[in-house]
Parts: sequence; C-alpha cells; structure tokens
Amino acid sequence: MNKENSSFRNFLLISLLMNTIALLLYILSSFGVSALKTISTIFFFIVVAIDLTLIYVNLHLINRTNSTGQKIKMLNWIYLLFFLIAMLLLMSDSLIYSFIEVGNILRDISFIGAQLAYCGIFGLGIFTSYYDLQYIDQKNVWK
Repeated sequence: MNKENSSFRNFLLISLLMNTIALLLYILSSFGVSALKTISTIFFFIVVAIDLTLIYVNLHLINRTNSTGQKIKMLNWIYLLFFLIAMLLLMSDSLIYSFIEVGNILRDISFIGAQLAYCGIFGLGIFTSYYDLQYIDQKNVWK
C-alpha cells in the first residue's frame, strides 16, 4: 500500500487544506466581507464532495478488526450522522427564513443552528482528515 498510502496522504492533505480554507472563508463572509460569500458557497460544495469521498474511502480502506480502525470507523459514522442533521438544519433554516416573519425567536434559533451546521461540517472534516493523517503510516490500521 505504499503508492496507495502516498495517494491517500495527498488526498488527506487536500481535504485538510480545503476544509480549513472553507471554514476561514465562511467565517470571513459571516463577519461582513460580502465579496467572499460566493467563493465561500463554491468552497462549501467542493468540501462536501471531498468529505463524502473521504468517508467512503475511509470505510473502504479501514481494517475493522483493529481498535484504531474501529475508532476511525466510528468517527466516520458520527460524521455521516452529523452531516445528515446539518443538512436538515440548513434546509429548515431556508424554510423558516422564507415563511416566518422577522423578529420571531424561531428564526433566530434556526439561524444559529445553520451557523453551527456549517462550522460543524468544516470542523469535522478537518478533524477526520487530521485523525487519519496521524494513523496513515500504521500498517495494521489500513487494509
């Protein structure tokens, strides 16, 4: 798995870099740098594709009989569950924003939920990539 290890390491580094850039762009666009909103949205879609590919590759390459492999597998399933919940939060934020009047507390709660969803997606992507990079050289963790 030497050549595959090198390719997987490069993919993990790209994932780590893209998640970090996406998080920084999202934070900057949230604080009023409106020129970055479009770029932040494009990075969001790219990062979602990278993270879902990372989860698929992790679940395919992981050795599930190893304790570290079990932790990585559990981390990926937690990330998938969080990703589903985050997508529901983002969808509900759009619906609530469209149908509920300004000043309603439900609108504020959904806005906070959407912010947590974005930051959670990027944060879990960073954590998953970093955690995989820590154990990339251990032979018994990967198939």
